[in-house]
Amino acid sequence: MLFPEEMTEVQIVVPDPFVQGVTTSLAELGFFHQEDASYLSVESPGAEGNQWRIRANEFANMERHLLATMKALDVPQTPLEDRSHTILFDPELLRPDADRLEREVQHVLDHKMDTRKKIEKLQATIDELVPFADLDLEFDQIRNRRYVYSILGLIPQDNIQRLKTSLTRIPFALLTLKQDATRHQSVVVLLGLRTHKDNLRRAARSAYLNEIDLPDQYKGTPREIVSQLQSEIEGLRMEMEEEDQEIDDLRTSLAEQFQHLLWQVEYCRMMAEAMMRYGKLRYTYLILGYVPAVQVEPLRDRLAAISEEILVEEQKITRSSAEAREAPILLHHPGLEDAFAGLVTTYGIPGYRELDPTIFLALSFPILFGIMFGDVGHGLVLLGLGIALAAGKMKALVSFKKMGSIVAACGASSIVFGFVFGSIFGFEELLHPIWIRPMENIMTIILVAIGFGSVILTVAYLLSLLNAARRRAWSHFLFGGTGLSALLLYWSLLGLAIGLILPTFPVPTTVLVVAAVVSGLVTFFSELLVRVVEHRKPYVEGGIGLFLVQSFFEFFEIMIGYLSNTLSYARVGAFAVAHAGLTSVVFILANMFGANLPVVYWLVIVLGSLFVVGFEGMIVGIQTLRLEYYEFFSKFFGGGGRRFEPLQLQKMKSQGE
Repeated sequence: MLFPEEMTEVQIVVPDPFVQGVTTSLAELGFFHQEDASYLSVESPGAEGNQWRIRANEFANMERHLLATMKALDVPQTPLEDRSHTILFDPELLRPDADRLEREVQHVLDHKMDTRKKIEKLQATIDELVPFADLDLEFDQIRNRRYVYSILGLIPQDNIQRLKTSLTRIPFALLTLKQDATRHQSVVVLLGLRTHKDNLRRAARSAYLNEIDLPDQYKGTPREIVSQLQSEIEGLRMEMEEEDQEIDDLRTSLAEQFQHLLWQVEYCRMMAEAMMRYGKLRYTYLILGYVPAVQVEPLRDRLAAISEEILVEEQKITRSSAEAREAPILLHHPGLEDAFAGLVTTYGIPGYRELDPTIFLALSFPILFGIMFGDVGHGLVLLGLGIALAAGKMKALVSFKKMGSIVAACGASSIVFGFVFGSIFGFEELLHPIWIRPMENIMTIILVAIGFGSVILTVAYLLSLLNAARRRAWSHFLFGGTGLSALLLYWSLLGLAIGLILPTFPVPTTVLVVAAVVSGLVTFFSELLVRVVEHRKPYVEGGIGLFLVQSFFEFFEIMIGYLSNTLSYARVGAFAVAHAGLTSVVFILANMFGANLPVVYWLVIVLGSLFVVGFEGMIVGIQTLRLEYYEFFSKFFGGGGRRFEPLQLQKMKSQGE
């Protein structure tokens, strides 16, 4: 499909009692693109919309809480197949069930979290005791007494003297229990009077004495205390297993309730969000939107089945109408074309009044890539990689599924041009080229690439003319920068250039010169001619002098554009040569390092080929995309369109969809 589907703007007036049913029907039809009509409310503008907005926010908050609880319980978001239950379109009616489910689950989850924190705390204590594990010393012997305060911990050996110096004014004792030469730390006990507790702690902190502080219930040597802690951890882990089983039971028993409630809440939230964009009249609602022209009658039939009181007014959007600027676009991209649609929308979404370039991109992109990357073996690697990506079997790369089709198409094109150039993994003696070898015919391949680029540019100019004709912009069609006069000027200049290379060129030079002069003059005075055709006065703004200067620079820019755009395609031939050159470098390295070692020789060949496929394939892909965007699209494709996004109240998909 070259052009977006024809759209019709519709206005629907719905009596109050039928508004929910109409909203549901519009969503089920799946082809109604809603527009905001809340500004058309006649009484208390925005009040009705605010009511629905408040309700939508309440449903959204409930949805977030449900999703968080379901995630914690590991309940999938798959809705039930049976959706025949009554929809309770009131958050207060759904909230009791949501609160009940959250309470049932949260109690168990909180208890499990507390158990996990206890285990982590006990494990941290064990880690602290590791440096003291071989001390044959009971903590009760050094634990703080009534008159004595003690600090047991690790201190850097270089800081021991600093600690002693800072405590010279108070009585203290510093006992070294163990030294760790590899970590340059010592296990020490600092003793002093309890009345000097604050001084002792400040001095310990300043000397980076890391204290170990055990609760009073832990008694015995460090090894005995570690054993006690490990026993407690084992008990807590058994407790966690019981909690996990309880969570599994909850997941099994509550999964359906969670899924159905989430489905209802999400449905109601989307319905409220749709209704807050309606215009509220005295006793009716006003709904604005777009539908494909072919779907207008099904829409009328569906709404008539709800009530004969529902009014539908329609206005077909033509390409040349002013309303076409605002119309959303609906495009259909079958098969491989759908993969390339993503590259088009990255540049811009087609406007309602311009054609969709996806089909042209799908045809030209693989060809340009194949010319620059022509090799049967390398193409097979890309083809296999593309098929693997498109299959979507690799979970880590499932997001590149659509890209797989593009890679496969480029790989197939590379295979074709590999036969054209007679190359398979860089081996050129295995295949006879159908045409030429790029390294042996550099100038030929570059000239042919420029010629191919001229064909692509010509197609771009013709598409620009088609766009202008479709929207009846006849002044642009005739005199625009990519209009008919510009195209004739390009053809005549191109013909003169070809005539210099091919003396047997069939078009006489005189004809080309006359065509170039006439079309050049028309292009030079294009602004004046556009104003005359459109009856815009004054025909010349700012005086003749300013007009001539401005026209000269615009004409000069057009001429430079012809040259730069055409020569840009020389890179296609240059990359074809570079590809052959890079593969030859791989063979040079293979001969250098593996002349007498077959295993090393083939290892270099394999690794080099993978490098060529990965690195050069990426560079060629970027260059191809650049040619498409800046040399091809820029001539006829402006973008700036809006996607057709049909109203849908239920976006949750069941597994396998």
